[in-house]
Amino acid sequence: MSTNRKSDVGGSVTGISLHRAGSISARQRGDTLEKKLKRHPTRKEMFRHLHTYGHDGQTFVDQRSAKIDVELTRRLEEMSTQSPDTSIDEGAVYVEVVLEVKGRVYGLGSQGYHRSISSGEASSSSGPAYGPHELE
Repeated sequence: MSTNRKSDVGGSVTGISLHRAGSISARQRGDTLEKKLKRHPTRKEMFRHLHTYGHDGQTFVDQRSAKIDVELTRRLEEMSTQSPDTSIDEGAVYVEVVLEVKGRVYGLGSQGYHRSISSGEASSSSGPAYGPHELE
């Protein structure tokens, strides 16, 4: 294993950070997934696609990815139960969860997600669940 691949970003709790997309960008992976689903994939679908072995959506490459998925699923289900008639901004929930677990979000680029320093709230613009930059 090369030195670059030995970066243990989360200590013994989360393990080594692994990426399974290879040299294909997240945008290209999103295009492929979109063709397969015949619709824009959600952020959760893209996250699972990029952070699981064989893109199976179940076998996560590290504990931190699994933790993000569990927390994202829990929050989305909770919001859906509390307000079944209200539209949920999955992108904003995704950003909140990733910021809490990782402390940073990559790959949203032109999708318009940002964290307001003064208010601490995430806001977004509409668009597909993936951006032109790679998701971490």
